[in-house]
Formats: sequence, structure tokens, C-alpha cells
Amino acid sequence: MQNDLRNDQTFNEMKQLSSLSFVLSSLPLSKKSLLAWGVIHLSLGIALWVKGQWTNNGLALTGFSYLVIFDAMGVFTTFISSVLKAYESLRLSSIRNPFGIQRFEVLFGFVNTLYLLFVALYMLKEGLEHFVLESNCEHSNIHSHKIPILWVLLAMCATLISAIGCQNHKGFYALSRPISFNEGSHTYYLQSNYRLSIIYTNFITMALLLCGTGVITVGLLLEKSRNFGWLDELMSILESILMFYIAVPVASALGKILLQTTPSTASKSLDDCLREILLHPTILSLNATHFWQNSYGQLVGTLHVHVNPDVNEQAVLAFVYSRLSPLFLNSNGNGELTVQIVK
Repeated sequence: MQNDLRNDQTFNEMKQLSSLSFVLSSLPLSKKSLLAWGVIHLSLGIALWVKGQWTNNGLALTGFSYLVIFDAMGVFTTFISSVLKAYESLRLSSIRNPFGIQRFEVLFGFVNTLYLLFVALYMLKEGLEHFVLESNCEHSNIHSHKIPILWVLLAMCATLISAIGCQNHKGFYALSRPISFNEGSHTYYLQSNYRLSIIYTNFITMALLLCGTGVITVGLLLEKSRNFGWLDELMSILESILMFYIAVPVASALGKILLQTTPSTASKSLDDCLREILLHPTILSLNATHFWQNSYGQLVGTLHVHVNPDVNEQAVLAFVYSRLSPLFLNSNGNGELTVQIVK
């Protein structure tokens, strides 16, 4: 009876810990500050979008605002990741979530990249349309001609703060430049002792800073002469190309994670290990092998090992785990490997 009561109490505690209201109410100050900063960063992007809609020759500004919103959503991705690391119960297996809820982080990032792809298509269409038809001249008497340079500078500062302080695109950068899974141990994210190096090593941050500089330059030229109106359309087209360059490879990599495909960076190491396992004299064959990523850098694997009827199962399990387990240990010590012995 006491054991049953203790198990029920443990279950209720885990259920309470896994609830969203409990997690939000028990967040430490650092994570609440991260969430608040994400809201501020997102508000800057929305404010720039509103100003872009009411500014003549504001296509470049509108495109930059979409990038700022994408950058702010990266802060929320970092927030989700930090919460998952802080609460172990969220990573535990359950009937509803057999591998925890780490995949929500991947799903949120995938939705963010889909947003950027749709925005890139829209900006490319608008830029080409205005560039060819010059339809923006019809509204020159309605809207303001000035680019809000101060707001653009604030957004660029917010980008720097999010990149240096929050590392908001760390996962995306790792996906765009994957590091191979090495036997023994591997580091999925590019580690650095200097956070300032994120500015020039992360292309997403550099793209936002370059676009912000371009918007300011176009705005200053437009204040001097209205003959530079074509630069606004050209800048919006360049922004859409950058959006495609950022979103396509990341969306492809995240889609493969969600589809549970074997990561290309681990294929060679896995093939070598499986061939080595098959050389064992007591192992007949390997079936139902499936290796995939549950989240950023967390490898999950299952396989059936067919052995001789009189073999020692524990010895075979120890041999298989000794060959495969190093591939499943990332920088956080996570990873799951399930081996079933079949006689």
C-alpha cells in the first residue's frame, strides 16, 4: 500500500511538473528574462513592418522587418530549448510522447523556416512587380518618404544582442554546417570561447546586419534624390534571395529530422559499426535497423539482432552496445539505443 501511494505521488509530481502552467510559473529569472527579450525583439520587428507599410519605397524596410521577426522567433526557439534542458520530466518517455517532447523544438524551428520561405516568395514577387511596373509611384503622395533609420538601428542592435547573448540561431547554424558523428564522442554545435565570433561565423546574423545596413543606405539615398527609387526594389529582391539561402537548407534538414530519416553525417559511421557487428561469430543477421534524430544532435536507434539459440544474450548485448553506443552520446550525454535479441 505504501509503495502504491508513493508511486501515485511520484506520478502526480511528474504530471504537475510537465504541465505548462507549472513550468511557466516556476521558471527562473534568467529564463523569464529570455522570454521577455523575445517579446521585445518581436515587437521591434512588428513595428518595422507597420512603418514599412506606411512608407513610400518601403519594400526593403518591409523585407527587413520580416527578417527581424524571424530573428526574434529564434529567441523563442532558444527559450524552448532552455526549458527542455531545465526540466528533465519534459524529456522523459510517456505513452503520449514516447521520446519526450524535444521534437517540439524541431517543429517550432521548422515552422519558423516555412514562414521565411513564404515571406521570401512574397518579397520576390513584390520586388519584381514593382521593379518592372514601377507601381509604387502611384502612392507617392499618400505615404511618407523617410525610412525610419533609428528603428532600423534598434533592430540591428537587437539582432546583435540576441546573437551574442541568446545564441538564437545556434541550432540552425549547426544544421547548415553539420559536423559528422564521430565514434567516441562528437560535438554537434560549433563551440567557441568567444561569443563575439558568432557574429561573423553565423551567416544568419551577418545577413540581418547586411540587410539592415542596405536599408539604411537606400533610405539615405532616397532622401537625397527620388531617382534612386529602383534601389528599394533591388534591395527587396536581394533580401528575398538571402531568405531563400537561409531557409531552404535548414528547412530541408529539419524536415528530415521530422521524417525520422538517418542523418547523412552518421550514415558512414553506422555502416562501419554494423559491418563490424556482423563479423561476430554468434550473430547471424541484423533486421529492423532504424537510426534517426529525435532532436538537434540526439540520435535514436533500434535494431533486432538474430543470434544462435545457445548464445549468451548479455554478452551479445554488451558487444553491440560497445560498438554503437559511442555514436549516441552527444555533448549533452543524450541519445537512445534499443537492441532486441532474437533467437
